[in-house]
Amino acid sequence: MKKGLLLVSSLLIAGSLAACGEEASVDETEDVGAAEEEVNEEVNSTESKDEEESTEEHEEDANSENELITSFVNGFYNANTQDERMQAVEEFMHEGVQDLFFMMVGFSEENEIDPVTSHHLLATTNHEEDGESMELVLVELTTEEKTREDIFAVSDGKILWMYSEDVEDEDMRDAYQELIELF
Repeated sequence: MKKGLLLVSSLLIAGSLAACGEEASVDETEDVGAAEEEVNEEVNSTESKDEEESTEEHEEDANSENELITSFVNGFYNANTQDERMQAVEEFMHEGVQDLFFMMVGFSEENEIDPVTSHHLLATTNHEEDGESMELVLVELTTEEKTREDIFAVSDGKILWMYSEDVEDEDMRDAYQELIELF
């Protein structure tokens, strides 16, 4: 954007000088210089506003992702019953993966999923896979036994998938290793 405005201001300056021909006076050159300074101030002001808006949007996204993950952790990992876990899956997981999580919850015992005593959002990064844009959120989860870092894939206010190094499936561990490198 800055380059575009600088190009436009340069063309305006060149056009002004060309219109005046060789008889351009010092006063006219000073006017052009003042106009160029004014354009540069507008560019800097616009860029500053754009950066502020971008930072605010990123902070809002991070806050909403943190709220989503906090709600999911409390509803899924810290649930007292399987029905509460099923409700967390339905509410916070993307429709396309809910059935897999329903099946996982159905095959697990109530005490088989370790409650999370604390969690912290460590980092987020944009990622595109198979044409779908998503946020990857690195979260530190602490249970009574250990602390681990899981990756939550989030899109459209829902969790698409969770990746953990602790899974038994080798392909899922490999996917986790690939994604952790993005942070």
